Amino acid sequence: MELTRQTLIFLEACLLGFLLGGAYDLFRILRLAVPHGKILVFVEDVLYFCFLTLASFIFVMTENSGLLRGFLLFGELLGAVLYFFTLSFVLMKAAKGIIKAVYGLFRLLYKLLLFPVWRFCRWIGKKLKGFLRKWRIFCKKLTVNLQKLLPYRLKLVYNKTNQIIRRERFGKKKCKQK
Repeated sequence: MELTRQTLIFLEACLLGFLLGGAYDLFRILRLAVPHGKILVFVEDVLYFCFLTLASFIFVMTENSGLLRGFLLFGELLGAVLYFFTLSFVLMKAAKGIIKAVYGLFRLLYKLLLFPVWRFCRWIGKKLKGFLRKWRIFCKKLTVNLQKLLPYRLKLVYNKTNQIIRRERFGKKKCKQK
């Protein structure tokens, strides 16, 4: 293998490491935008390392005929380190600013659109609650008044000594002797 060919493959490995560092930053930006738990971070890292392994395998198979050399792994590592100390810093700062701006936009939309609707629904709920309370009191009074207006049911009960007429109304008993 010629020295120029090895140098070219080394530079391609550095570029691959640089690109793989950028792919990891996509996961980091996603974590900034949507907070993750430890389990989801672990799953994302496993997916990233599977992608990294596959990309490295395909690179070694296509560029170096399947021969794994130390300078290829070093080139990938060097490219990733260069990425993280140069472009990653700028990209993450920009991503934090963009995410803050998007959150601010959503907060503004919430305050302008959804918050008044929520307050209106809350106001309607309070009015409905007051109406239902008054309706319950009205129904209670109505049933008491209707009970007073209902006629007594007369029931004759005979005793050996004298005749007793009982008037019953909803379980309450009144007795009169004649």
